Amino acid sequence: MEALPKTYKCSVSTCRYSGSQSAVNKHYSRSHLFEKIQKYMNKAYDCDECNFRFSHRQSLNVHKKKCQEITKNRLIRELRQLANHDIKPTLLLQDPIVIECDVRVHEIWEELHKNQLLRSGTLFRAVVMDPPWQLNCFELPYDCLSDKQIKEIPMHLIQDEGYLFMWVTNGKPEVALSFFKKHNYRWVETIVWIKTNKSGNIYKGPGRYIQHGMELCFVGVKGSYENNKSFSKMKTSINVIVEPMRLMSQKPEGIYKIVEKLVPGGPYFEIFGISHNIRKGWTTMGNQLCYIFCFYYKKLINLNFQTNFTECSILQGQFKLYIRLNAEVLRAQYKVHTR
Repeated sequence: MEALPKTYKCSVSTCRYSGSQSAVNKHYSRSHLFEKIQKYMNKAYDCDECNFRFSHRQSLNVHKKKCQEITKNRLIRELRQLANHDIKPTLLLQDPIVIECDVRVHEIWEELHKNQLLRSGTLFRAVVMDPPWQLNCFELPYDCLSDKQIKEIPMHLIQDEGYLFMWVTNGKPEVALSFFKKHNYRWVETIVWIKTNKSGNIYKGPGRYIQHGMELCFVGVKGSYENNKSFSKMKTSINVIVEPMRLMSQKPEGIYKIVEKLVPGGPYFEIFGISHNIRKGWTTMGNQLCYIFCFYYKKLINLNFQTNFTECSILQGQFKLYIRLNAEVLRAQYKVHTR
């Protein structure tokens, strides 16, 4: 039976070649190792003492003896450090994490809570959610959740302090505010997305009484102002986004720029995401994410039929699928992929 590939993490704090102070955003495993080797080799050929350059065709005798020893010792020291560096395949810290699941299953949130604390040492500082609101005016091509089901999402397992960005339809502002109140968020801002069409004019969308050309995103804060100020940068963005509509349920790029400016270091989390929402540095959860991984699901379920939990990381293209879910839940949810 073929074993699934595993990945390992390389700690930024223990890695000498983590880049700069913003190591979390620039840290790599095998890639940065090879870059450093090339950098040190090129530097070793340059001699700061006497303006000569080492090469295969040129004799080292043109350099002073002291200069040769300094350069040689430095090269040996650097290569020895590189040789001791862990070059196992790792889960890059900027790789997107995709969790394909049903958000109504509570065990999934508990597993996410444990894994996030192990991975980052903290819960998510910024959460974006686009709930599949149940609307009465027209039928939607994906499964919707009732207001009660949306309110039952265990936000305390993914965020203890930070910001929540919640997209709200015209008929659900009261429900969104009650969601904020239930989960101890303070409503502090409203972001307006002005929708445009391909011609650059304001989009005229469906509505019960008046056509809708914009969408609202409520911003909530959990935790004290002083604590949030320590990891966020205030007044870095404007609360109006003017962007054209793209695919169904696809939100503007501007909302992610606002989130990443407000909370520069993350970690970031999106609930009810779709495949086009997958982003570097983000964890995305939803049940319409992994069409390209369906064949891996079959393999995963077959291999772990006797186990209680499945844990793997599968590389496909530039994304990594990271799953640690109850096998029975996974088998039940594999039947149909809807929003």
